[in-house]
Amino acid sequence: MKIALLFPNNKYTAPYLKYYIDILANQEVEFDLYTWNRSNTEEDECIAFNNNSSNRNPFSLIKDYINFKNFLIKNLKKNNYNSIIVFSCQLGIFLKPFLEKKYRDNYILDIRDYSTTISYFKNRFSNLVSNASEVFISSEGFKEWLPKEKEYIMSHNLDSKLLSNHRNTNVEKEYFNRKPLNIDTIGAIRDFESNMSIIDTLKNNENFYLNFYGEGNAASLLRRNTKNINNVSFHGYYKKKDELPLLKETDFINIILNDNTQSKFLTSNRLYLSALLKIPCIIIEKNIEQFKIVQKYNLGIIVKNSNEIPLKIEKFIGSFNQTEYVKNCLLFLDKVKKDQEIFNQKIIQFINK
Repeated sequence: MKIALLFPNNKYTAPYLKYYIDILANQEVEFDLYTWNRSNTEEDECIAFNNNSSNRNPFSLIKDYINFKNFLIKNLKKNNYNSIIVFSCQLGIFLKPFLEKKYRDNYILDIRDYSTTISYFKNRFSNLVSNASEVFISSEGFKEWLPKEKEYIMSHNLDSKLLSNHRNTNVEKEYFNRKPLNIDTIGAIRDFESNMSIIDTLKNNENFYLNFYGEGNAASLLRRNTKNINNVSFHGYYKKKDELPLLKETDFINIILNDNTQSKFLTSNRLYLSALLKIPCIIIEKNIEQFKIVQKYNLGIIVKNSNEIPLKIEKFIGSFNQTEYVKNCLLFLDKVKKDQEIFNQKIIQFINK
């Protein structure tokens, strides 16, 4: 058995690749990981297509995808793999004719986000999904825009080692005992409007301090628009291993996103961090999938808009029951762990079929 993993970005951008790599290694399966080196960074243990694709022009991006597709097909034909694991809707759409011809019912499609490419290739995408042996998704909310006839398996964006020890995480902490309260955003800072709305609501308020950990498309613009605000800090890029320590003094994790198709139905990495570290989150109603989870397990504060944050925080703290809150975090993570066990079983079945 020899398997190819096809990922259209740098390896470091996707910690979830490790889920597959660990299982394949444990099952002693030979595999190759093909990546698209977009950031001109040398990475170990992968076969890279070197193309620094920073151009956002859609025509240039399509051309780059075609070149990446050709690179992959050339190597797949040369190495004669038994099975394929394809990451992302976009790459799957570009590879669909080849997959249908050579690997029908013998490839996994892993979906971690929505792509506008789907709206232009609806039939091709539908066939891509139906011809896959398995389709893994990182949010139940994706079923709202995915073809209805397929069975989908959850694959959560949470480190397996952290998840396996989630009931051993130290929760002996004092809540809301500092002033100002730290409301922190961690990860990719992609959306200007949603983050700026929080800043505008809480700017120069002595009761709150806003920390932003990470970089992204919106980070530089947010910095420029907050120069005269004294309770906001941008800390820039961080290493994944530092993620948990950075949140040591956090009172609330901000998970307010915009209301596009992607954000409405995704489950943010920050939600897992919130539950794992027992830090209440702040989400907005229009992020439908996160709304369902936070409401069901009472994991934090739900607002209709950013203006409600100060009053909602006051009410939340006033009725906060630490024992119940920690219990709810553990119940949510128990569900995640069960889902991951099913995911692991499905990959092993795929390898052995």
